[in-house]
Amino acid sequence: IIGGVHISQLPESMDSSMDIGVIGEGEETFSMLIRHMIENNQSLQNLDYIDGLVFWRDGKLSMTRQRGLISLLDKIPHPIRSVLPNKENQLLLTSRGCPYRCAFCASSHYWGGVRYFSSDYVLEEIELIIRHYPVLNLLISDDLFVFNKSRLEEISSKVIKAGYHKRVNFWCTARANHIDEESIGYLKRMNVKGVGIGFESGSDRIIKMLKDNTVSVEINKKAIDLCKKNGLFVHGSFMLGSPGETEEDM
Repeated sequence: IIGGVHISQLPESMDSSMDIGVIGEGEETFSMLIRHMIENNQSLQNLDYIDGLVFWRDGKLSMTRQRGLISLLDKIPHPIRSVLPNKENQLLLTSRGCPYRCAFCASSHYWGGVRYFSSDYVLEEIELIIRHYPVLNLLISDDLFVFNKSRLEEISSKVIKAGYHKRVNFWCTARANHIDEESIGYLKRMNVKGVGIGFESGSDRIIKMLKDNTVSVEINKKAIDLCKKNGLFVHGSFMLGSPGETEEDM
């Protein structure tokens, strides 16, 4: 059974060495599939009632209906981290999706719009991580953690109230056009040590092609300056070899 971005975008590419592809958001689809196999002696027959699948039938690929997105993310159980390596760096996802549609990114196609776990759900997961693991660094791996400023303030305040900012270093993702003194203030207060930003290119022509008119080289530079001024480490992501990009652009 395979899942993830590639098979979701190109289900027709599934190789015959794979039995089933889970298309799109996988929790409900995968759960139904495993239950079906348990109840039917591991049979891969009669799968048409399960939305969100691609599978082989009589030597040809067959797809079921598209599954709708999970409307309330809080009903998804917290990850069972005990099956993962017990290490000092842990990942945390507080939302799914991104409001932007950058030319190179699959996120908006895969997740649809932006959906959020509630701040209480997020704090509960942080508590579980801190209680059970010798965690030093908690990496918030959302596509864009700082997008919703009121939610950012809410999470920051609850982290501080619980005292988690004294027990763990946070790291997160950001976007250059959402970096300002206010958002950095919320990040600093909850003990965020650094941010990852997709700068993509040092050429405005290429940035415009990749990200429309939402950012520029100048906006990227200002974001770096603001982060450095406030003592935040900046991890920059760049792309080389975009369509039409020249050596001079690079």
